[in-house]
Amino acid sequence: MSAGRVVGLLISILMMVTGCVGFEKEGSLTISFDPESIELMRKSEEVPALCDFYLEVVGSKGKTIYSGKFGEAPDKMMVAPGSYNISVRSRKFTRPAFSSPQYGDDQLVMVSSGEEVGVLLKCVMVNAGIRLRMGPEFLSVYPHALVFIECAGGKLNYPYAEKRVAYFPAGEVTVFLDLDGKRKNLFTRKLVKREVLDIRLVVPGRPAYGKEVEVELDTSKFWIDERFSIGGPGGGSGSGGSVMEDALSVGMARTAIGRKDVWVYGYIVGCMSGSRLLMEEPFSVSSNLVIASNRHVDEREAGLAVELRKKEVREALNLEDHPELLGKMVYLRGDLVDSYYGDAGIKSVDDFSL
Repeated sequence: MSAGRVVGLLISILMMVTGCVGFEKEGSLTISFDPESIELMRKSEEVPALCDFYLEVVGSKGKTIYSGKFGEAPDKMMVAPGSYNISVRSRKFTRPAFSSPQYGDDQLVMVSSGEEVGVLLKCVMVNAGIRLRMGPEFLSVYPHALVFIECAGGKLNYPYAEKRVAYFPAGEVTVFLDLDGKRKNLFTRKLVKREVLDIRLVVPGRPAYGKEVEVELDTSKFWIDERFSIGGPGGGSGSGGSVMEDALSVGMARTAIGRKDVWVYGYIVGCMSGSRLLMEEPFSVSSNLVIASNRHVDEREAGLAVELRKKEVREALNLEDHPELLGKMVYLRGDLVDSYYGDAGIKSVDDFSL
């Protein structure tokens, strides 16, 4: 082979190689906080300074691009084309603890060759909390009991005199009593991100408290006020829900699976289409609803799917024909089942009230 042909072949190979890698240029990531979140953080004593947030940027192959304080991160990160997971947290949170709200955001972004990508992070609470209240009547019945709240990450003792909020990762928690070494489960509740439950433990036959009330705290967190009656109305194993005036909240209903002809109340947050929760117009399904303890829920597992089988109920409540009902409070009577559209739900609804 002549020298000229060798040189030509080498040039061809070089062009093929460079063509494969495409002369791809690095892109860049510029990460900042959304202005509305910054304003919120200035008003809240719970949120640390922006510079102290913990920032992590990880590529699709698991390579860490940056891990450290937000205030020490470069203004612009040069990265190869690809996808990147960006996570920011106000504090480390691995086990349940008092007075430990965790704020942050998670985003997945794509960076193309030579592209400059700006990322706006939001600041919302990403864990959840519970505050328990035990009144004099509870103390008189259980004067020496220990109260615990348990989740997959551990358990936390909640003393009778405690007034702080206990924080947990989003997911299931169980409240139980330790009666001289004997465990008595009170209820299990699935916590949603940003949710803080204010729960009153009530003993049967004592003065009752009001129904569930949503109280807007700020734009990043909401509170739910609930009542739990040990062995009585309002409790999953009691007679609560037998009449509309004593309807169960969504959280209580999830602990009462198997009961029939039970009244439950909640906000209409959408409907199910296959495995997807539809939460905005246009709605294309008339066979079901999803209700939740608050209007902000965006996860199917945090609510109850409601079968609209009876003609009169379906015609009055389905979102396809009545999108104006989205976000409205509804009372429903039906059977609590463990599986409807993949999770707990209500079937055989035969009565309702808006």
